[in-house]
Amino acid sequence: MNIKANKTSYYINIDEWEMDLDNAFKDAIFEASVEAKGGIYKPNQLRQVVDQVNIMDIANRLINLTYSYSKEDLRDVINDKFCKLTGGEDWNFK
Repeated sequence: MNIKANKTSYYINIDEWEMDLDNAFKDAIFEASVEAKGGIYKPNQLRQVVDQVNIMDIANRLINLTYSYSKEDLRDVINDKFCKLTGGEDWNFK
């Protein structure tokens, strides 16, 4: 959870995620290049295939939920959001 024990401040503020998300995206591309389609894509090739803008938008929207929902409610809210993504019809851990 992102909220500190004092329940009044966050470990990472809402406007401080960009660099972390950018690094996570680069790491994910590198790892996915080994797995996607049997590893036929090099990282640079895979980066051209995926929609980074859309992925980063989704990631930001999901992260922003941590500022609006309690720990108890967050899992269900995220689950609902995943189910609404393209291909997420089968995503459900309720």
